[in-house]
Order: sequence, then structure tokens, then C-alpha cells
Amino acid sequence: MLKSSVLTLILFSLCSPAAAGGHKPSAEEKAEAPQATYTLGQIVGPELLASLHSGPTGRDSADAPYLGPDGKVNLESARLKAVAGDRHAQFLLGMFYLSRKGLVRDPARGLRWLEKAASAGDVNAQTNLGVLYLMGRDVPPNPAKGLHWLEQSARAGDPKAQTVLGLAYFRGQRVKQDLRLATQWLGKAADQDVPVAQLVIGDMLLEGPGTERDPARGAEWVRKAVNQGNAHAQLAMGIMYHKGLGVPADARLATTWIEMAAEQELARAQILMGQRLRVGLGVDRNIREALRWYRKAAKQGSADAQYALGSVFFHNSAGHHVFKGPGSTERSRQSA
Repeated sequence: MLKSSVLTLILFSLCSPAAAGGHKPSAEEKAEAPQATYTLGQIVGPELLASLHSGPTGRDSADAPYLGPDGKVNLESARLKAVAGDRHAQFLLGMFYLSRKGLVRDPARGLRWLEKAASAGDVNAQTNLGVLYLMGRDVPPNPAKGLHWLEQSARAGDPKAQTVLGLAYFRGQRVKQDLRLATQWLGKAADQDVPVAQLVIGDMLLEGPGTERDPARGAEWVRKAVNQGNAHAQLAMGIMYHKGLGVPADARLATTWIEMAAEQELARAQILMGQRLRVGLGVDRNIREALRWYRKAAKQGSADAQYALGSVFFHNSAGHHVFKGPGSTERSRQSA
């Protein structure tokens, strides 16, 4: 895995108290800090692939002939058209049977319909089928078959297929890592305003893997993703301001961007907000607010947030102000 990425968020080590001039954590706090590393793939890969696998998101004009009065696919009508050879109906029927939200889930039947639609040239079917085979979802993993369908769809201009191919080559997931191909496919998707692709291309230009470093251009790509409201891009912008990558280092602006991502329920941003509030980095130190962010991330199942909560309560040096109620005097843990 590539190192030193702006999107590789190493919790707590990023939040250096020396840089903030704020609270200096005790030796115990440092020892207890979870050294969790979030890789690029963990940040953007699963979410994108899950959205592809869940079926068509939203409707377009091509779906209209297949919808009932309630705006949902008319299963009987779609089935009749699919049997008659309508490739878009075959795609919709296949995704219906594959959807985990469907009342009738039949992966084997869904795959058969997707294969028919993909073979007939339906780009959506090719992309989804490629993801299924590449990731081994509902079928044994078959990277060669996955790449076959994804490349067909990507060459036809599908931005989702271009993004998945780019990420696969960037991460070396199920395929041999190839940064040249990663740059090629992600660049095409970024040009079509896919925020995930814009974010990764920006990261590559900022840090240099796979392409010549160009921090200014890298920052421009990240801003394009930010302008679409992408939470991961907001988090990346925060890290850029923290590290001074493509932008002037600014601890307060870093905190502002990280908080924006945290408000969008991005658990990794919520953990970073908790840590910045805990040590007073780019924001006034506030243990109560730090706990609030840790709890939000913990509710999403983040083990790192759960660990951080435990460390705050365990060490009196970090949790001394936790139990101070409105209008009350400060109380210790023992007297709370």
C-alpha cells in the first residue's frame, strides 16, 4: 500500500500538540492512543462499490417505460420486456433479484439476467457485473471476468466503471497494482465530475504516486470534489491544511474542514474532531465536545472511537473536565 498519502489518516499522531501550542497529552495518553491507519481504500473504495452493488440509484428517462404509478419498477412488465430481449429491462430485472432490499432475492437468477443484458451491450449491466466478479459478491471472485466487463463499460464512457477500474489498479485489489492505468481511468472519471475520482487524482498529484507531483493542481482536483459536497473531500482538505499540502498550513482551517466532514456523519472525521478538541489543535480545547464527537463515531461502530472514549475516561489528566456541569463547580471522577 502506498504510504504518505494525504488520505492516510494516522489518528492522534496528526494532532501534534507542539503544532497547536495547546494541551500536552500525558505519557499515558500517548500510550493509550490507538494507532489506527485509514487507507485510501477504506475511505473511498467500499462506499463506492456498495453503491454500485445495491442497484440503480435514482431514476433516469431510460427507466420510465418500466416504472409503475408508484415510481418503482413494474416487475411483471419488466419481465415480459426482458424475455422479449429488451436489455435495459434485463438489467433492471437482474438488479431487482440481486438487491438486498428486494422482497424476492434470487442471486442466481439476477446474475443470469445481468449476463444477458451485459452481453447485449447494456453499460449499467456490464459495470455491475464487473463489480460482482471483481469483488466476489454473490459469485466466486473472478478478477479476469470482472476486468473484462468493467473495461468494456469504461471504454464506453461509464464513469462508475472508470472509477472502479482506477481504484482497483491504484490499490492493487484483485489485480496487479498499476499506477499508470489507475491514473488513466481515474482521470477519465474525474473529467466526468465523479468526486471520488477527483479526490484520488488530487491525492496522487499532491503526493506523487503514479504521476509527477503537482500540489497546486492536486488541490484544484480536491476542491472540485469539495464543491460537490463530498465529505471525504472535505476531510482531505482538512488534512491538506493540517500538513500544508497544496495550501498554506492552517490549523484552524484544517479543523473547519474536518468538522464539515464530521457533520456529514463521516466517522473518521468525527474521531479526528474529537482528538483535535481533546488536545486543542486549531480549536479551543473542549473535552466535553471531544466526547460528543467520539460518541457519534462510536455509535457507527468505530472501534477507534470506542477506544478513544475509554482512554479519555481512564486518564484523569484527559477527563478531568468531563463531569463539569452547567453552573456547577468542577468535580472529579470519584465524586461524580
